[in-house]
Amino acid sequence: MNANKETDYSLGVEMIPLSMGEFFEEIDHIRDAIRQIEDNVGRIEMLHQQSLQEVDESNIAATTRQLEGFTADTRRLQTSVQLAIRSLESQNMQLPPDNDTATRKTQTEAVKKKFMDQIRHFLQIEKTYRAQYEQRMRRQLEIANPRATEEDFQTAISEENGGQVFAQALLRSNRSGEARTALREVQERHADIKKIERTIGELAQLFQDMATMVQEQEPAVDKIVTDAVNVRTNMGEGTQHMDRAIKSARAARRKKWICFGVCILIICILVAVLCGVLIPVVGGHKH
Repeated sequence: MNANKETDYSLGVEMIPLSMGEFFEEIDHIRDAIRQIEDNVGRIEMLHQQSLQEVDESNIAATTRQLEGFTADTRRLQTSVQLAIRSLESQNMQLPPDNDTATRKTQTEAVKKKFMDQIRHFLQIEKTYRAQYEQRMRRQLEIANPRATEEDFQTAISEENGGQVFAQALLRSNRSGEARTALREVQERHADIKKIERTIGELAQLFQDMATMVQEQEPAVDKIVTDAVNVRTNMGEGTQHMDRAIKSARAARRKKWICFGVCILIICILVAVLCGVLIPVVGGHKH
Protein backbone atom coordinates (compact mmCIF):
# COMPACT_ATOMS: atom_id res chain seq x y z
CA MET A 1 0.00 0.00 0.00
CA ASN A 2 3.06 2.19 0.24
CA ALA A 3 3.59 3.72 -3.19
CA ASN A 4 7.19 4.64 -2.37
CA LYS A 5 8.18 1.00 -1.93
CA GLU A 6 8.87 -1.45 -4.72
CA THR A 7 5.95 -3.80 -4.27
CA ASP A 8 4.34 -6.63 -6.23
CA TYR A 9 0.96 -7.09 -4.58
CA SER A 10 -0.24 -9.26 -7.47
CA LEU A 11 1.97 -11.95 -5.94
CA GLY A 12 1.56 -10.78 -2.37
CA VAL A 13 5.35 -10.44 -1.99
CA GLU A 14 7.34 -7.35 -0.97
CA MET A 15 10.38 -7.14 -3.25
CA ILE A 16 12.49 -5.29 -0.66
CA PRO A 17 12.00 -5.97 3.08
CA LEU A 18 10.64 -2.98 4.96
CA SER A 19 12.60 -1.32 7.72
CA MET A 20 10.86 -1.06 11.10
CA GLY A 21 9.91 2.54 10.35
CA GLU A 22 8.49 1.61 6.95
CA PHE A 23 6.75 -1.40 8.49
CA PHE A 24 4.86 0.78 10.97
CA GLU A 25 3.96 3.20 8.16
CA GLU A 26 2.48 0.26 6.24
CA ILE A 27 0.55 -0.86 9.32
CA ASP A 28 -0.86 2.67 9.61
CA HIS A 29 -1.88 2.59 5.92
CA ILE A 30 -3.66 -0.73 6.45
CA ARG A 31 -5.47 0.59 9.53
CA ASP A 32 -6.57 3.67 7.60
CA ALA A 33 -7.92 1.46 4.81
CA ILE A 34 -9.81 -0.71 7.30
CA ARG A 35 -11.33 2.42 8.86
CA GLN A 36 -12.41 3.54 5.39
CA ILE A 37 -13.97 0.11 4.83
CA GLU A 38 -15.84 0.48 8.12
CA ASP A 39 -17.14 3.89 7.03
CA ASN A 40 -18.19 2.49 3.65
CA VAL A 41 -19.99 -0.45 5.24
CA GLY A 42 -21.84 1.97 7.50
CA ARG A 43 -22.95 3.98 4.45
CA ILE A 44 -23.93 0.80 2.61
CA GLU A 45 -26.08 -0.29 5.54
CA MET A 46 -27.75 3.12 5.65
CA LEU A 47 -28.39 3.07 1.89
CA HIS A 48 -29.91 -0.42 2.08
CA GLN A 49 -32.34 0.83 4.71
CA GLN A 50 -33.09 3.92 2.65
CA SER A 51 -33.68 1.83 -0.46
CA LEU A 52 -36.20 -0.38 1.34
CA GLN A 53 -38.15 2.70 2.44
CA GLU A 54 -38.15 4.40 -0.97
CA VAL A 55 -41.18 4.20 -3.23
CA ASP A 56 -40.20 6.74 -5.86
CA GLU A 57 -38.47 5.10 -8.81
CA SER A 58 -35.98 7.92 -9.39
CA ASN A 59 -34.99 7.92 -5.71
CA ILE A 60 -34.57 4.15 -5.74
CA ALA A 61 -32.35 4.42 -8.83
CA ALA A 62 -30.21 7.13 -7.20
CA THR A 63 -29.83 5.06 -4.03
CA THR A 64 -28.87 2.04 -6.10
CA ARG A 65 -26.14 4.01 -7.86
CA GLN A 66 -24.72 5.12 -4.51
CA LEU A 67 -24.79 1.55 -3.25
CA GLU A 68 -22.91 0.36 -6.31
CA GLY A 69 -20.29 3.09 -5.85
CA PHE A 70 -19.64 2.36 -2.16
CA THR A 71 -19.63 -1.39 -2.78
CA ALA A 72 -17.08 -1.07 -5.60
CA ASP A 73 -14.84 1.18 -3.49
CA THR A 74 -15.08 -1.23 -0.57
CA ARG A 75 -14.19 -4.15 -2.82
CA ARG A 76 -11.12 -2.26 -4.06
CA LEU A 77 -10.00 -1.42 -0.50
CA GLN A 78 -10.50 -5.01 0.65
CA THR A 79 -8.33 -6.35 -2.15
CA SER A 80 -5.62 -3.82 -1.32
CA VAL A 81 -5.68 -4.69 2.40
CA GLN A 82 -5.63 -8.42 1.71
CA LEU A 83 -2.56 -8.15 -0.51
CA ALA A 84 -0.79 -5.79 1.89
CA ILE A 85 -1.29 -8.19 4.80
CA ARG A 86 -0.11 -11.09 2.67
CA SER A 87 3.02 -9.11 1.81
CA LEU A 88 3.78 -8.42 5.48
CA GLU A 89 3.24 -12.08 6.34
CA SER A 90 5.70 -13.10 3.63
CA GLN A 91 8.31 -10.70 5.01
CA ASN A 92 7.80 -11.94 8.56
CA MET A 93 8.65 -15.46 7.42
CA GLN A 94 11.97 -14.30 5.97
CA LEU A 95 13.17 -12.31 8.99
CA PRO A 96 15.40 -13.65 11.80
CA PRO A 97 13.73 -14.59 15.11
CA ASP A 98 14.36 -11.51 17.21
CA ASN A 99 12.36 -8.92 19.14
CA ASP A 100 11.66 -6.83 16.01
CA THR A 101 10.24 -9.86 14.20
CA ALA A 102 8.04 -10.67 17.20
CA THR A 103 6.75 -7.07 17.12
CA ARG A 104 6.05 -7.28 13.38
CA LYS A 105 4.20 -10.55 13.85
CA THR A 106 2.05 -9.12 16.65
CA GLN A 107 1.15 -5.99 14.67
CA THR A 108 0.41 -7.97 11.50
CA GLU A 109 -1.83 -10.41 13.38
CA ALA A 110 -3.69 -7.47 14.95
CA VAL A 111 -4.59 -5.81 11.64
CA LYS A 112 -5.42 -9.19 10.11
CA LYS A 113 -7.88 -9.96 12.91
CA LYS A 114 -9.48 -6.52 12.60
CA PHE A 115 -9.79 -6.98 8.84
CA MET A 116 -11.39 -10.42 9.20
CA ASP A 117 -13.80 -9.07 11.82
CA GLN A 118 -14.79 -6.33 9.37
CA ILE A 119 -15.35 -8.86 6.58
CA ARG A 120 -17.55 -10.90 8.91
CA HIS A 121 -19.53 -7.78 9.90
CA PHE A 122 -20.08 -6.73 6.28
CA LEU A 123 -21.11 -10.28 5.37
CA GLN A 124 -23.72 -10.31 8.13
CA ILE A 125 -25.14 -6.95 7.00
CA GLU A 126 -25.49 -8.15 3.41
CA LYS A 127 -27.21 -11.36 4.52
CA THR A 128 -29.61 -9.38 6.71
CA TYR A 129 -30.62 -7.02 3.92
CA ARG A 130 -30.85 -9.81 1.39
CA ALA A 131 -33.55 -11.34 3.60
CA GLN A 132 -35.32 -7.96 3.86
CA TYR A 133 -35.23 -7.44 0.09
CA GLU A 134 -36.72 -10.90 -0.35
CA GLN A 135 -39.53 -10.02 2.06
CA ARG A 136 -40.20 -6.87 0.04
CA MET A 137 -40.31 -8.92 -3.17
CA ARG A 138 -42.75 -11.35 -1.56
CA ARG A 139 -45.11 -8.52 -0.65
CA GLN A 140 -44.98 -7.18 -4.21
CA LEU A 141 -45.73 -10.64 -5.57
CA GLU A 142 -48.79 -10.85 -3.37
CA ILE A 143 -49.92 -7.46 -4.71
CA ALA A 144 -49.36 -8.49 -8.33
CA ASN A 145 -50.84 -11.95 -7.85
CA PRO A 146 -52.62 -12.80 -4.59
CA ARG A 147 -52.69 -16.45 -5.69
CA ALA A 148 -48.89 -16.68 -5.99
CA THR A 149 -47.42 -19.72 -4.28
CA GLU A 150 -44.15 -20.24 -2.43
CA GLU A 151 -42.88 -22.00 -5.53
CA ASP A 152 -43.63 -18.89 -7.60
CA PHE A 153 -41.66 -16.78 -5.17
CA GLN A 154 -38.66 -19.12 -5.09
CA THR A 155 -38.67 -19.25 -8.89
CA ALA A 156 -38.68 -15.46 -9.06
CA ILE A 157 -35.73 -15.26 -6.68
CA SER A 158 -33.64 -17.85 -8.50
CA GLU A 159 -34.35 -16.70 -12.07
CA GLU A 160 -32.00 -14.28 -13.78
CA ASN A 161 -35.06 -12.34 -14.89
CA GLY A 162 -37.07 -12.35 -11.71
CA GLY A 163 -39.81 -10.22 -13.21
CA GLN A 164 -40.98 -12.92 -15.58
CA VAL A 165 -43.22 -14.56 -12.97
CA PHE A 166 -44.69 -11.20 -12.09
CA ALA A 167 -45.17 -10.23 -15.71
CA GLN A 168 -47.28 -13.35 -16.18
CA ALA A 169 -49.17 -12.54 -13.01
CA LEU A 170 -49.76 -9.02 -14.32
CA LEU A 171 -51.45 -10.36 -17.44
CA ARG A 172 -53.88 -12.35 -15.26
CA SER A 173 -54.54 -9.49 -12.87
CA ASN A 174 -57.48 -7.10 -13.05
CA ARG A 175 -55.51 -4.56 -10.96
CA SER A 176 -53.13 -3.65 -13.75
CA GLY A 177 -52.10 -0.21 -12.42
CA GLU A 178 -51.12 -1.42 -8.97
CA ALA A 179 -49.66 -4.61 -10.38
CA ARG A 180 -47.50 -2.74 -12.89
CA THR A 181 -46.04 -0.60 -10.11
CA ALA A 182 -45.38 -3.73 -8.08
CA LEU A 183 -43.76 -5.40 -11.09
CA ARG A 184 -41.32 -2.53 -11.60
CA GLU A 185 -40.30 -2.58 -7.95
CA VAL A 186 -39.93 -6.35 -7.99
CA GLN A 187 -37.58 -6.11 -10.95
CA GLU A 188 -35.52 -3.51 -9.10
CA ARG A 189 -35.46 -5.56 -5.90
CA HIS A 190 -34.51 -8.66 -7.82
CA ALA A 191 -31.53 -6.83 -9.31
CA ASP A 192 -30.57 -5.61 -5.83
CA ILE A 193 -30.73 -9.13 -4.44
CA LYS A 194 -28.49 -10.46 -7.21
CA LYS A 195 -25.93 -7.74 -6.45
CA ILE A 196 -26.06 -8.56 -2.75
CA GLU A 197 -25.61 -12.26 -3.53
CA ARG A 198 -22.53 -11.43 -5.56
CA THR A 199 -21.13 -9.36 -2.68
CA ILE A 200 -21.92 -12.15 -0.20
CA GLY A 201 -20.08 -14.65 -2.40
CA GLU A 202 -17.05 -12.36 -2.70
CA LEU A 203 -16.96 -11.68 1.05
CA ALA A 204 -17.25 -15.37 1.88
CA GLN A 205 -14.38 -16.15 -0.51
CA LEU A 206 -12.28 -13.31 0.88
CA PHE A 207 -12.84 -14.51 4.44
CA GLN A 208 -11.92 -18.06 3.41
CA ASP A 209 -8.76 -16.80 1.69
CA MET A 210 -7.73 -14.90 4.82
CA ALA A 211 -8.45 -17.91 7.03
CA THR A 212 -6.40 -20.13 4.71
CA MET A 213 -3.59 -17.60 4.78
CA VAL A 214 -3.63 -17.76 8.58
CA GLN A 215 -3.33 -21.55 8.48
CA GLU A 216 -0.48 -21.38 5.96
CA GLN A 217 1.42 -18.94 8.15
CA GLU A 218 0.97 -20.90 11.39
CA PRO A 219 4.00 -23.24 10.90
CA ALA A 220 6.27 -20.27 10.18
CA VAL A 221 4.86 -18.32 13.09
CA ASP A 222 5.30 -21.34 15.37
CA LYS A 223 8.93 -21.62 14.25
CA ILE A 224 9.54 -17.95 15.03
CA VAL A 225 8.04 -18.40 18.48
CA THR A 226 10.06 -21.59 19.07
CA ASP A 227 13.27 -19.90 17.95
CA ALA A 228 12.56 -16.93 20.19
CA VAL A 229 11.95 -19.27 23.14
CA ASN A 230 15.16 -21.13 22.36
CA VAL A 231 17.08 -17.86 22.24
CA ARG A 232 15.68 -16.84 25.61
CA THR A 233 16.41 -20.33 27.00
CA ASN A 234 19.97 -20.30 25.71
CA MET A 235 20.50 -16.82 27.10
CA GLY A 236 19.16 -18.00 30.45
CA GLU A 237 21.41 -21.05 30.44
CA GLY A 238 24.38 -18.91 29.45
CA THR A 239 23.65 -16.53 32.30
CA GLN A 240 23.46 -19.47 34.72
CA HIS A 241 26.79 -20.84 33.45
CA MET A 242 28.34 -17.40 33.84
CA ASP A 243 27.00 -17.08 37.39
CA ARG A 244 28.44 -20.48 38.27
CA ALA A 245 31.80 -19.54 36.72
CA ILE A 246 31.90 -16.30 38.69
CA LYS A 247 31.10 -18.13 41.90
CA SER A 248 33.78 -20.75 41.14
CA ALA A 249 36.35 -18.04 40.43
CA ARG A 250 35.50 -16.26 43.67
CA ALA A 251 35.77 -19.53 45.63
CA ALA A 252 39.11 -20.28 43.98
CA ARG A 253 40.39 -16.82 44.92
CA ARG A 254 39.23 -17.31 48.51
CA LYS A 255 41.00 -20.68 48.66
CA LYS A 256 44.12 -19.10 47.19
CA TRP A 257 44.16 -16.38 49.83
CA ILE A 258 43.51 -18.91 52.58
CA CYS A 259 46.42 -21.04 51.38
CA PHE A 260 48.58 -17.95 51.17
CA GLY A 261 47.59 -16.98 54.71
CA VAL A 262 48.33 -20.48 55.99
CA CYS A 263 51.75 -20.39 54.33
CA ILE A 264 52.54 -17.01 55.93
CA LEU A 265 51.39 -18.35 59.29
CA ILE A 266 53.61 -21.43 58.94
CA ILE A 267 56.58 -19.26 58.00
CA CYS A 268 55.96 -17.01 61.01
CA ILE A 269 55.80 -20.05 63.28
CA LEU A 270 59.02 -21.44 61.82
CA VAL A 271 60.74 -18.09 62.26
CA ALA A 272 59.55 -17.87 65.86
CA VAL A 273 60.71 -21.42 66.57
CA LEU A 274 64.09 -20.83 65.01
CA CYS A 275 64.50 -17.59 66.90
CA GLY A 276 63.59 -19.36 70.13
CA VAL A 277 66.20 -22.04 69.51
CA LEU A 278 69.04 -19.98 68.06
CA ILE A 279 68.99 -17.01 70.42
CA PRO A 280 69.81 -19.03 73.58
CA VAL A 281 72.55 -20.90 71.71
CA VAL A 282 74.20 -17.71 70.55
CA GLY A 283 73.99 -16.27 74.05
CA GLY A 284 75.71 -19.36 75.54
CA HIS A 285 78.63 -19.09 73.17
CA LYS A 286 79.24 -15.50 74.22
CA HIS A 287 79.63 -16.57 77.86
